[in-house]
Amino acid sequence: MPSLIQSQYSTPTQTLAITLNSLADTGGRQSDAIVPGLNVAPQMRISGNIVTGAAPTVNTLVEFYIARGDDAASQIYDGACGAVDAAWGGLTQTTPMVEFVFALVVTATANNPYEFSFMVSNPGPDWVLICVNETGDALNAANNVIHYRYVTPEIQ
Repeated sequence: MPSLIQSQYSTPTQTLAITLNSLADTGGRQSDAIVPGLNVAPQMRISGNIVTGAAPTVNTLVEFYIARGDDAASQIYDGACGAVDAAWGGLTQTTPMVEFVFALVVTATANNPYEFSFMVSNPGPDWVLICVNETGDALNAANNVIHYRYVTPEIQ
């Protein structure tokens, strides 16, 4: 008889501290570092809502990357990230050092809300989410929010 693999979820979804309202075109933003400890789940679900600005360009992207930390006292993160919600200036020199995890394709519709969800495997004991706006316009000034929740596969 085969085993049934189900998912066991962590505590309710938590909001990620990352300021995306009015994020400029070609601008990048990193979240606060998440440091859940040593017994971290092997997967996490990132979900959220992004609202485009007044004049986005059709078939452009909002890109997401993850930067993992080293779990040392000095907290060194990939992509030259720090530990707090801040502008991320690594678009040219450090992008290869972070892991691309998702791209949200947008239309040319003004102020259009997009809901999204994606999984990240092996987030590690410390991590930072990076969002890069490539839509041709700043994001809307409100309602841009990202959540995360850990997922542990369970074998029965």
